[in-house]
Parts: sequence; C-alpha cells; structure tokens
Amino acid sequence: MTVAYDGTNYHGFQRQTRWTAIQNVLETRLEKIFGGSIELVAAGRTDAGVHARGQIVSFHTDGTIPIDKILIAAASVLPPDIVVRAAREVDEKFSARYSVVSKIYVYRVHVDETSDPLIDRYAWHVRPPVDVENMSAALKILIGRHDFGAFRSSSEVERNPVRTMIDASIVGDEVLEIGLHADGFLYKMARNIVGAVVKVGRGRMTVDEFKKIFESRDRNQAPPPAPPHGLCLYKVFY
Repeated sequence: MTVAYDGTNYHGFQRQTRWTAIQNVLETRLEKIFGGSIELVAAGRTDAGVHARGQIVSFHTDGTIPIDKILIAAASVLPPDIVVRAAREVDEKFSARYSVVSKIYVYRVHVDETSDPLIDRYAWHVRPPVDVENMSAALKILIGRHDFGAFRSSSEVERNPVRTMIDASIVGDEVLEIGLHADGFLYKMARNIVGAVVKVGRGRMTVDEFKKIFESRDRNQAPPPAPPHGLCLYKVFY
C-alpha cells in the first residue's frame, strides 16, 4: 500500500509502546478490514514529526477484501491525517523495506520575514536573505557515491555510511523545496544535510566549508539537523 500521512501528532512511523506511532494506528485500524492482525514492513522509518506522501508498506494477509475496495474501506477506519492512496497485490518475496531501489525525500523551507501558519506546519521558517545559488552549489557536491558519515546521526556509528546520491537539487522562491534522491538514507541524513545547506544559504558557512565538512566524514563537525516538520518521504522506487 502507498500511504500518506501528516506526522505532526505521531512519534514517527515505527511501532512504539509508550507513544503513538503511524504503524500503531495502521495495524490496529486495518485489522478491522482485513479480518485479522497484520504486521507492516515500511520502506522508511520516518522520524517523529516527519511526513510522508509516498510511504510504502507491505504485509501478508488472508483477508478476502477485494483490492479495489481497500482505499474506501481504509478511509472509513483511519483518522484523517493518515490516508491509504493506493493498494495492490505483490509477489510473496516483495518487501517494502528490502526491495527498495531508491527514495526521494523533499524538505520545504519557507523564506519570509514573518511566519505563515498555513505554510509553516510543513516547512522550516527561515528569515531572508537566503542565497539559493550557494545552496544549490553545496547540494551538487553530494551527487555520486560517497561516505555520508558527516551527515549521519551521532548515535549511528556501526552502519555502513556509503550511499549513492542520484540527485540533490533545490527549486522554488518563497517556499524552497530541497529534493534528495538516493539509493538509501542513514538515520537523520536528510535533515542533517538540509541543516548544513541552509546554513550555507544564510551565509553562516561557505560552500568550501560545507565541502570540507562533508569530506571529513565527521558528524561532530557538521551543524545541527533541520527540524523534522519540513521533511516528507515523497516517493519510493522498486
């Protein structure tokens, strides 16, 4: 299933015991339409406050509901901030997580003197000036196969940090959209990249300094991550 959600009120995607996560809600509510318990596997374990437009989940079920009825049935049991956008039957070997070829994350930055409540729920509000040309130059440095250790989470030290960045670009004017397309993402990698790129845009770091931090592979040299509410898992490719 392709799932979209507003992550504002949830403690990330992955199932929690003390907090409400997207997975908790999906598994509990969807049991009603599939006629038994289900266990979801997701393409990406989005962090607390992060949104999704194209999250993919897979699961096994003996339910008899027709595929073409799932969207309407899901809408009847899910809260309005979680929506099943598409559903299809796949080969038994398919895994929403392990069959992934690449993912696109989009981060929105709202550049204005004043905040806007109709925008800033899903965008990081940053006051001008912001140099988009320098931000674009910094993003281009990331394209290719590299060690992204400088942009990993400080708590993630054992996982292989090498990833291929297929595309990294920025579009927009008042609302900037930073698109990151890679074959995989480390924990908090997208937000850490954006945190550094926005610092470049605000003139608090040069493009050369950004490059040196990236090449250092040292998370301790990089700036703090961008806040979660501007990030969206946009699309997953298989």
